Amino acid sequence: MTFNSDHSLISQMVRRGEVLDSYVATYDFENDQKHLIVYREGKKDRKNVAEIVNLTNSVLTLVDITGTGDTLNLKKIR
Repeated sequence: MTFNSDHSLISQMVRRGEVLDSYVATYDFENDQKHLIVYREGKKDRKNVAEIVNLTNSVLTLVDITGTGDTLNLKKIR
């Protein structure tokens, strides 16, 4: 995932250097700054909310609270 300062993001699923899936979205934070809200394709009716469990300079860990309950661990690569 690439988070941009204009609150847009690009999500790519990559396996062995090949992009398998990609989508664009917008994002925001709830007032408590503990929840990330992602609007798929920028549409307010297609939102996912994730709890921010861990955030450092190189790691972001999210837990999906509106769907599957899956945990997503992201590591900064740039």
